[in-house]
Parts: sequence; structure tokens; C-alpha cells
Amino acid sequence: MRITAKEIYSRRRDFLDIARARQAFYEQTSEDGWLVGYAGKYKDKEGKHLQYVGQVYLNFAILEEWPSDDLGFIAGKLARKIKKVFLPLKKLPSNVVLCGAPVGGFCLSTMLGQKLGCRTIKAEKKVLAVGTKGGRDETQLILDRHEVHQGDLVIIIEDVCNNFSTTQQLIELIESYGADVIAIACFLNRSPTVDSLYVFDNGQRELQVISLVRKKIEEFRQDDLKVAGLIAAGKIMWKPKRTEQWAKLMAAMHHS
Repeated sequence: MRITAKEIYSRRRDFLDIARARQAFYEQTSEDGWLVGYAGKYKDKEGKHLQYVGQVYLNFAILEEWPSDDLGFIAGKLARKIKKVFLPLKKLPSNVVLCGAPVGGFCLSTMLGQKLGCRTIKAEKKVLAVGTKGGRDETQLILDRHEVHQGDLVIIIEDVCNNFSTTQQLIELIESYGADVIAIACFLNRSPTVDSLYVFDNGQRELQVISLVRKKIEEFRQDDLKVAGLIAAGKIMWKPKRTEQWAKLMAAMHHS
């Protein structure tokens, strides 16, 4: 019988144990083990946009496959944390809107919308240019399928918060419609620098970051001495969520 997310969590009260049990969490277990590509980008010396890389990866998509268990349990716990921030009211104001960030925040935002009784929308990515090896597609965030209205109070929903570059773009997009972003909520905040507050606009603004798991996870530029050799040797999965790449990562981790 499949053990439930609640049972897994109750053992050590560690939400990442759910991901580990579902084979949704990868950690490099040897010095020559696989690296993974991250969504965050930086500019190299030639001005080219390249992905950051790292040694740890949460594949939240696997947890989305069980909305009646894994995703539902996670959303329930995260909804409680959100309520503690914005209540003592029994219900969030009617103009509070959850906006799922593409695409990792889509399923979680829907489930949170059910738990919190909030209107839920999704932002999307429009591909401007297809990425080459070592980089992802060049995209633009848009609100096409759903709308945000003037006066809405928006909570951005992510599966994983990284370097907040996409978050910044999404804030600008939402607020261009006259709405206000009031918080960011996610399952995992793995940012090396951002804890419970995201400070932006040259320190003039800050938003609360509400996460179930706060775990700093180091990320590297591709020319960093810690990872350059492995990248040169081809020991990296640029798109780890792809089925065949994730299977190799799991096999490597369990057989090390």
C-alpha cells in the first residue's frame, strides 16, 4: 500500500522527506556525480545568457501527480502558513488573487485556491527565441488565458523560489494592470540570499516570502572551478525534469 504524504512527514516533520520518498529530490552524492541545470541565468564575459548549475534539484512535478495526497497535503500546510500571515480573519478578502508562476506554480496555485477560497489565475511564458546548449529559451511573461484586475491583491505562487528573477518580472507584469503583489508563496525557497523577505526596487520595497521549506542551495556559474570540469566532461543534465534525464539522475544517486 502506498504510504501517504502525511505519514512520511510525521516521521521527522521534514517536508523534503515527501520528495525523497517519491524520488522527486536529487542530490549529487560524489565529486564526479551529475550536475543539473537551473532556471536562473547570468551573463558571461561575452554577454551571453547562460544557466546557473547546481548539485541539488527538486522535481516538484512528481508531487503534482498525486493531488489527492502529496500535492493536497503540501497545499494544506502552505495554506495554513499563508493564513497566519494575513489573518486573524476567517477568510481572505475577496480581492486576494493567487497567481501561479509558469509552470511550476500552476498546480500548487489551483490547490491553494481551493484551500483558501481564492480566485486563481496563471501567468504564461511566450517563447521569443529557442535556447541553445547551456541556456534556456528566451521567454516573456504574459497574462493571456486569465486576467488580473485593478485593485486585486496578488500572491505569487511558485513551486521553488530560486534567484527571484522571474518573480521580479511577474511582479512588474501584474502591477502594470493596477494590481498589487502582496506576497510570494512556495514549497521550497532555495535562494542563497533571500530568506523571509524579498527586497527589490533598490531596497525601496519588500515582500514576504512564505515557504514550507527554507533550504539554502548553492548555485554556480558554469566557469566556476567547482563545476567547470564536470561540465566540460558532459556530466550535467541541462533539463533534469525530462523523463530520461531524471531516470539517470535517480539511478546515479541510488547506486553511488
